[in-house]
Amino acid sequence: MTIASTRRSHLSDFIALSLLAIRARYTLSKPARVLFLLGAMFDPFVYAGVIYFVVERVFGLSGFDRFQFLLIGIISFRWTLSCLLDAVNLAELERRMAEAGRARLVAALVVMAPPSAVMLLSLAAALVFSLIVDAPDQSFRALGWLAPVILVQGAWNLALVLVVDRLSARFRIASEAPLVILAGLMWMLSPVMYKFGDIPPSVSALFTTFNPASHVLAAYYRAYWYGLPIGLNVLPAAIVVSLAIVAWLGTRPDRFASSAGAEVAQSEDESPHLVIATDGRETATATSSVASYAGATPFRQWTGTLKAFTGRDMAALIGRTWPRSGTDLD
Repeated sequence: MTIASTRRSHLSDFIALSLLAIRARYTLSKPARVLFLLGAMFDPFVYAGVIYFVVERVFGLSGFDRFQFLLIGIISFRWTLSCLLDAVNLAELERRMAEAGRARLVAALVVMAPPSAVMLLSLAAALVFSLIVDAPDQSFRALGWLAPVILVQGAWNLALVLVVDRLSARFRIASEAPLVILAGLMWMLSPVMYKFGDIPPSVSALFTTFNPASHVLAAYYRAYWYGLPIGLNVLPAAIVVSLAIVAWLGTRPDRFASSAGAEVAQSEDESPHLVIATDGRETATATSSVASYAGATPFRQWTGTLKAFTGRDMAALIGRTWPRSGTDLD
């Protein structure tokens, strides 16, 4: 198999795995559940409308541009927040996918795919809404710059998910709440509920200079509203740092790929090894039977928990990540 065909196979696997994760996360096997996906898609519009109403009534600040800044800011913030909240699944997903190559990154893909899909759908809905309203102050000349901004934030979201996983493993952190609160504070201090011109320049500089969320939002606003190229003073460095974090944490030895992962690797004749799931009460007969198969490993019953993923979902995800000759995810 050529390198090009192998890469196409890998890309096909990643796309299929992402679609499975989205389908499982929103239980799209049931037609009525599409409403939940639509609800998540239009959720930022509701929040933006409520905040806009308060800002207009209390502070007398109005304008379609203000609503649009609120909308894009909430879409961006909700993407990062959803990734951090779903990071609670990463360890268990990695444990169940230990037989797949790069189990941590595969598990991170399953965590990231659903909120990323919702973010893109929400952003597309916001663009359609803008086209319908046809605000004269909004320019669509620089929409192409949205792509690198989305890539920068996506890389940082992935880095944060891996950081949460690493901190949880190293320090036994029981919750991702501290990072969620920190992310919330960054966005509250960013130009979401206010515009850069609403506060004195000195205060604006204090809130934004050392706040990465402000730079991302400023890039969104330039590409989405003002029709200007994004600033390249901070974002290139930001993408380099985020990718370095992803490379460091994503390529470390998989936490659960120990002897179990090695023992279920396929033999030279490509015949799969036997894996036996038990309830923890293996008998001598079962143990001797396992020993008669090269590489077979008894596993205790899995007792972990996953948010929004059922056993059927996990079977489909593991089936997609199972190594295959020439097309594994390694």
